[in-house]
Amino acid sequence: MDQQRLVSHSLYLTPYMVSRAKHKTDPLSLWINRLVAQRGHNKACVAYANKMARMAWAITVSGEQYQPA
Repeated sequence: MDQQRLVSHSLYLTPYMVSRAKHKTDPLSLWINRLVAQRGHNKACVAYANKMARMAWAITVSGEQYQPA
């Protein structure tokens, strides 16, 4: 999958992932739920997409495997 399609696909799924977080209790979902309550759904989607992009970049640059908390 080329980079443009990957970014597009990630942005397309972000609102769905933010909506699904309300039923979960893991740290990332709790963070998303706090953002939704404080800032609204759309801003939480942007923040989540930004966080995922930064995580992907950090994993790519470091060469390490992802270790969920």
